[in-house]
Amino acid sequence: MNMLEGKTAVVIGASARGGIGWETAKLFAEEGARVIVSARQLDKLQPLANEIGGHAIACDVVDRTSIQNLIDETLATYGEIHVGVYSAGQAWSKMIDEINPEDISDAMALHYEGALAFLQCAARAMKSGGALTYMSSILSENYYPGMMAYAAAKAALEQLIRYGAIEYAALGIRVNGIRPTSTRTPMVEEALSIPGLLETAVKEIPMGRIAEPREIAEAALWLSSERASFVTGVNLPVDGGNHLMRMPHISDMPTPEELDAAYKND
Repeated sequence: MNMLEGKTAVVIGASARGGIGWETAKLFAEEGARVIVSARQLDKLQPLANEIGGHAIACDVVDRTSIQNLIDETLATYGEIHVGVYSAGQAWSKMIDEINPEDISDAMALHYEGALAFLQCAARAMKSGGALTYMSSILSENYYPGMMAYAAAKAALEQLIRYGAIEYAALGIRVNGIRPTSTRTPMVEEALSIPGLLETAVKEIPMGRIAEPREIAEAALWLSSERASFVTGVNLPVDGGNHLMRMPHISDMPTPEELDAAYKND
């Protein structure tokens, strides 16, 4: 269908093979885009860039200068930017009583401050309009044991999306978000192996399963394409109806220590 034919797309957070960013970059290339893939570790990015005929650029999103360098190098390589996807992500699991200031700072730096810097830097480079899409989370509104720092940062991200949509609309730049539920990504694969956790999560999803990364990528493709030309400021649930239910109850869950250990094994 070539929904992004002739477009240049930057996908941040694309280094985890089979993750949301990885699958998004692959799909964008299939749909005709010239794709820049970015994350902190260049060695993990290069196989993807080689596979899709794209270009890999290292970027640490907690460093504003690194984000600006990513934009500058993209312009030097392809001359313009039409599409951006911010899929950088990491989860921490601590109950409120255990959270320290560094936990909050780290979550906000990655999920909110980096997202803001990407919006500012990318938008300035979009001389003829464009589309920016962010990966949020169902946890921005729904409770999940031990995830307050992460959830608060995602809630801040969603407010940035709303403000960005309003302030950049006159420039022809659309700003949207996606709210996945539990998705079979490398980041959560270890946690999903905890006995009973997958069954507990699926019980609250009307469609009876968790998401696959490609399904999230399909939503990002639509939001990034001209087929969503009048869509801005949304935080789109892609969750099999999970937002109509709830997240697993604390009594059904592993302890935050078990979850945190699983995430660190990723």
